[in-house]
Parts: sequence; C-alpha cells; structure tokens
Amino acid sequence: MTLTRGTPLQTASALRLRRGSGFVRITSGGHGIDCLPSALSLLAAFWHPRTLESALLALRPTVKGALDWMALNQTIISLHEHGVLLASDGCTPSAAVRPALRRHAELLDALASAPPAAFTRFVTPGDAVVDLGDGSGLVALLAARGGASHVYVISSGTDSTVRRLFELNGFSNKLEILPDASGALGAAKRADVVVSEKLASSPFAFEVRERMRRLSRELRKECGRCVPSDIEVWAELARAPDEWLDSRTFTVRNTAEWTSNYGIDFSCLARAAMAQAPPLRVSRATTMAWDRAAQPFLLSRCNPLLPASTNGVASTIVERGGEYNCVLVRTAVTIFPGLRVWPDGARLEVHLLARPLPLSCGARVLARYTRAASRSAVTLEEA
Repeated sequence: MTLTRGTPLQTASALRLRRGSGFVRITSGGHGIDCLPSALSLLAAFWHPRTLESALLALRPTVKGALDWMALNQTIISLHEHGVLLASDGCTPSAAVRPALRRHAELLDALASAPPAAFTRFVTPGDAVVDLGDGSGLVALLAARGGASHVYVISSGTDSTVRRLFELNGFSNKLEILPDASGALGAAKRADVVVSEKLASSPFAFEVRERMRRLSRELRKECGRCVPSDIEVWAELARAPDEWLDSRTFTVRNTAEWTSNYGIDFSCLARAAMAQAPPLRVSRATTMAWDRAAQPFLLSRCNPLLPASTNGVASTIVERGGEYNCVLVRTAVTIFPGLRVWPDGARLEVHLLARPLPLSCGARVLARYTRAASRSAVTLEEA
C-alpha cells in the first residue's frame, strides 16, 4: 500500500519493545525493526487513528532540521512496512503486515520445495538440533525428517503449533520444548546445530544473532553449525535517473528550482541529503532500466555464530564507463549450502553517493560497507 498525506494510520495493538544500546527494537506480528529511541514518539502520535498529514503537522515542532525531517518520514514508512503502524481506512492488519509475512512465506516456500537430500548438508543422522523458537517450526521439522536424533525448541508463543506440526508429520517422539532460560539448556548440551527462522527472514535482527552466539557458547560448540549458515551483502554500482531522485529526496536540481520559485536558498538541503540521508528503498523492477557499471559483487559475508560484524570491503572492475551516483544493496541468506534466499524479496537499498563518480571502463572501484543496528552506509573510491 502507498502512503499519502490523507492515509489514516494507527499504532498496532500488539507490540513488543526491547531496549538496545542506542536503539529500540519494536516487534509486531513476529517481525521487528530496530529504530532510534525517538521512534517511540511516533507510536504515541498514532495511538489513535489520524492522517499522516495531521501527525506530521503535530510532530513538526520536534524536528530540528532537514535531516531530522527526512529521517522522520523514512521511519514512518519503515514502521508501516513492518506492521507497526497500520492503515485504518479499511485495510486489514494482515494486509498491512503483508511485506513481513511475505518474506517469511518465501523462506518457508524455499525450504519446503528443497529436495530432502539437501538437508543432509546441515543436519546429519544422529545430530541434536536447537531451534530458537522464533518461527513456524518448519526448519526444526525438516531437521527431524533429515535424521536428527532430537530436536529441542525453546519455548515461545507458538509451542502448541510446533507440537501439532510434529505430531501431524510423525516426529513428535523427537521433539522437546524447553523453557526460555539458560538453566534449561542442560538437556541440550550435546546439540550440534542451532536454528533460527527469524534470522533467515530478518538477517539483521541483532538480538537474534546475539542469542544464537550466546547459545553456541553455552553449548560449548566452538565450530557449531547454524541455520542460516551465512549472511551476505551484495552490491551494484548504478546510476539512478534524475527524475526518480528528484521525486524522492532533496537534490541540486529540485532545490535550485525551489530557490528560483520562492527566493529562499535551499541548497543546504541537497548537501545534507547526499551526505547523511538514510538509504532509499526501491523495487528491483524499478531499477531494471538503470545503467550499471558492472555485475553484482559480494560486499560482505558473515557467519551468524561468529562475533565478526557485517562490515566489509570489496572491489569491482568497471565494465561500462559512465557517471554513477548510487550503490544498490541487496541481502542474501544462505540457509545451508545450495539453498539461498533473498529476505527482502525484490526490494533494494539505494545508497546515494555524496557526488556522482565518473568512471572509465576497466577502472577498479573500492567499496566499504558499514552497518550499525538498522542503519547501513556505503562509500566508494576509485582504487
């Protein structure tokens, strides 16, 4: 659903909040989003149904400048996409959270359609498996079907569903539900594999990654296996059309036009947007006609069980000379060797460069990727 100034929104009724270091995790319908603490004011602003325009007018006094204003609008869009803010104009809650549900459904579809032999790549006969209990239980069931001797599922709100799933498929004898407490993991000390469905559909859910690492330490598995096994960040150097950029952010062109029309110098807005604005979100279909400098390249790879960050440095060779103004970023999750899913489906992040970069064919470009909580950044330089 596209948000307009007249779209009525309301805070979802069932939310969970978790305080992190410099951010807050807001969860709705099993899927969460990491936000700055200031996002809590948006939950209050939309506590009762009100139009987007009305809420923005009420929040205007709290905004200090152009960057804050852009971040506020982007946060509202993100909260809506994650089902935290629901449209109340006849759109049902299930439709409002459809992007999050679709990501999880795509994961389940990929798992269910994989050949049975594929699961021997992450679970072997006799393995014990621990599931964090943050999903449907399908991965745990497939592990049991693949030969796992015992499957421990940490207690969550889906216990009855998981039990029924195992019963219907004849594997209830392999299932044990554990209380969500460290002391209860004694029975699972010999576990070989750690599983998280949520991390497979939301790879940057930092609290889940920390939970997997803590569990791995408790199980004393220095080289334990996990599902997903890898998180990858892929990038493409591209040129976004001027018209597209003008309609979505402050640019030199549209601020110059406003300066001419209103007699006010808006040039600082364009500089701020290019330097510090969060990445834009776009469907892959929209970018198909955009010029690319080269094939997609791997920017970062990490193992969820290891403390290494998702930051990365990589280089690529320009195959098509031209002037490029952005980097398209997409995340891939390797469930196990041979099965990769794209959690964001056909969605990409558009990281705008501070200024267009003219490149000749054959030039080598160095890209640096950094991520903290829900914020990411990409910088480029010609090597």
